[in-house]
Order: sequence, then structure tokens, then C-alpha cells
Amino acid sequence: EALAGGEDPVVSEHPARNAFDHELSTECWSTCSTCASKEAWIGIAPNKPRNVRCIKLFQTSKSPRGGVMAWWTQGVDLDKWNGHQWVQVNSYYSLSRGAWDIMSLYSHFPAAGDARSALAGWSTEANTVWRVAHTVPVIRRWAVASLSFHLDLDCQQRLAGVPIASGEVIDFDMKEGLDDDV
Repeated sequence: EALAGGEDPVVSEHPARNAFDHELSTECWSTCSTCASKEAWIGIAPNKPRNVRCIKLFQTSKSPRGGVMAWWTQGVDLDKWNGHQWVQVNSYYSLSRGAWDIMSLYSHFPAAGDARSALAGWSTEANTVWRVAHTVPVIRRWAVASLSFHLDLDCQQRLAGVPIASGEVIDFDMKEGLDDDV
């Protein structure tokens, strides 16, 4: 089975796709145990350039044994791939755990350098990869129960694509990827 970069093969029951399955009982776990700022991220690669206008995030605070631990972050950046590098689009703070955070993006302008590029045989262009990266260090693994990117300010039009996580974007053969057509 294909793994998104950053998925832990030892803990394969917590892959990136779990955050996009619309189930709060499944989670995506970061591979870092004590995660420095922006070390862990999770995102989506749509099949064509799209502009994200809203994000819904549900972070858990329950450890596998049921104890309360700092497995969440209080801040994330919304980043996009501009064809050459990650570009910060917006920052969100005062995020919660065990509840939905809905984050809107009211304006988005093309970033300097937005262009088509090629990475290891994968052709990319601006706005074809989006991610949220935690900005506040996480004491334990970052656990995301649900994440969705949307095309509208009301978070109603879900953006379809392939789930990705911290690191490489290599293999897009994930069978459980997002299948909503938008």
C-alpha cells in the first residue's frame, strides 16, 4: 500500500488519509514525537489548481490510552506550493482540541514566483498543493482527527485531492484518497 511522505510505517493505522475520511474516530499522527514548529504538516494535492477559501480542522487531545496530552497545536499556517516552494498564505491562532476549528481565507493573491515546475518526475504548478503546518511546538505526536479544505467561505464545497503529510509527495496511488469531485 502506498504511503504519503511522513506516514509512519510502524504505526500504519494512523495515515494521512485518516484525517480526510470524515470520521472523528480515526486520526492522522505525525511521525515526529516532539514536533518543532512546522515540522509536521498535513495537506491535499488536488488534480488541478484551486484556491482554498476555508479549512475545517478537528484536533484530538486524547492519547491512545485515553489520557489528556498535548497532541494538538494552538496555531497553524495555511501554506500553498507555488510551483517552487511553500508559501505562507495565512496564519490561524487560538485553535482548540476536541472541537471544530473553522478558518476562512477572505483574500488570496498570487505569490511572487508562482510558476510551473517539476519535482522528481511530478509536474506541479501554483495552487496544486495546500497544507496546514503547526506553528506551536507539539509535545507529543500531532493528532488530526479530521481536516478538509474548501473552495467557499462557508466550508460547504469540499476540495477533492490526494492526502499528503510531512515530507515527500511521491506516490499518488492511494486507494483511499479523497473522491469528491469538485
